[in-house]
Amino acid sequence: MTESMDSQTIANQPSAASGTIQIQGARALLCLRILAAVCVFSFGPWHEAIRTTSLMNSDVWMHLRTGEWMLQNHALPRAALFTRHSELPWIVPSWGFDLFLGVLAKGFGLRAIPLLFMAFKAALAVLTFLLLRGWRGQFWKAIVLTALVQYILLAFPPLPAMFSALFLIVELFLLMECRRSGNVRLLWWLPLLFVCWANVDVQFVDGLLVLGLFLLASLIEAGIPKQGSTFANAALPLRSVFLVSGLSAGATLVTPYFYGPYLTLLGDPVGKIGRQVLDSLHSMNFREPQHYAVLLLTMAAFFALGRRPWDCFQILLIAVCAAFAFRWQQNLWFITLPGVAIISGGFGAASQSSMRKGDTPRFELISTGALAAVLFVLAAARVPAPGMLLSGISGEFPVQAANYIREHHLARPLYNAQAWGGFLAWYLPEYPVSIDGRIEMYGQDLNERFFEISTGTRSPEEDAMFRESRIFLLKRDSRLYDTLTHLPGLQIAYEDNLAVVMERQLAIPAPAH
Repeated sequence: MTESMDSQTIANQPSAASGTIQIQGARALLCLRILAAVCVFSFGPWHEAIRTTSLMNSDVWMHLRTGEWMLQNHALPRAALFTRHSELPWIVPSWGFDLFLGVLAKGFGLRAIPLLFMAFKAALAVLTFLLLRGWRGQFWKAIVLTALVQYILLAFPPLPAMFSALFLIVELFLLMECRRSGNVRLLWWLPLLFVCWANVDVQFVDGLLVLGLFLLASLIEAGIPKQGSTFANAALPLRSVFLVSGLSAGATLVTPYFYGPYLTLLGDPVGKIGRQVLDSLHSMNFREPQHYAVLLLTMAAFFALGRRPWDCFQILLIAVCAAFAFRWQQNLWFITLPGVAIISGGFGAASQSSMRKGDTPRFELISTGALAAVLFVLAAARVPAPGMLLSGISGEFPVQAANYIREHHLARPLYNAQAWGGFLAWYLPEYPVSIDGRIEMYGQDLNERFFEISTGTRSPEEDAMFRESRIFLLKRDSRLYDTLTHLPGLQIAYEDNLAVVMERQLAIPAPAH
């Protein structure tokens, strides 16, 4: 009897040991998943806290200045502000973003810019992970693709386009979930989404383009007989799709400027010279690693589409988004986000076996969120004080030169480098700028005239604004500065390694006899 009990105990030992190993392995896997998610969600905020790259963008300063003006005047701009061209009409399609940034700056000072950018990086990672169904059995695939998105969009500018990227993720989630599940009720969130989008960034038109592709795909699939169809999705009710599309388009008119944002998209405000000078309007030159990553991502998305039954919407989406992204560098996000969404669904269904019995998604979600939130707060605390931030950007913007102009009360008007216009509008508001990054406001004639003067293809003395200017704040290594050194009546008032201030000397009239 004793011998049989001993033999049974010995037989049970391996199974007990095996169960212990499985529990330990499940716990180790759970810890590894939490660690991976926290690292991916926290990388962007910590990168910005250490580098503060958002302050190096020239256009964000104009958005900050506009937001502060709206808070001070309790109004929306209707004419050009902060510039010598006060006669020009001007509307601010991104007024919601500017106002939000102004409110943040009122509470956090200059730290508002990196803090907002950090929040965007965190939101981008989380929403991308959710779009890729990371909590539904595709964890590691979603983690890898989310990390890829973080890498490609590492240099994303801290502008209203940040919100466009986030809104596009939400739109893609709603559209793809609707096609996957056939639940048309998800589409009724889109009009509300476009109301918010249209009041934050003029690139809501990209979202309308995606919705238009969704509508076109529904029309194509509705016209194909179900029997023998090669498409993956059943046709959605066209009445609902048309109604939602119309309401979403109408929702973009619910702004203080009504149809004004659409007018800013018409015409060619930069002209031929501007398209040659502005890098954001060039196609990818493949001198950056991110460009190769985008190319490989696009190829992988097309490959993923070939591994499963055709999805008309996704085929149209990747083709059109690739055309826009490869034509203009500023649209890299417009191919990256749809690309990873297509890849995520193109290499097989979610594996439920990866979700072990010992795993608890709710505990994992809470633990990951708590740790990521703690790391975000620690990263936010690391952002320097406004004074140190201002000192840190003095190598990119003419802080010392602007201080010299203010302290010595140099005579107006000011003629400045285009790249510094937004910063000067915020830091030196008593001197209206001659030009800045609001290309659509200045129009083709003014933009081309300035770019021609800057590149040396036109004499600056042909420009009335140049002749009327009393001080000139230019880049020390610019061609325009080299040109002005040979003009009579101008002398250098201040100079450092970055900027030079030149002052026009007025002729002294001869004394009367």
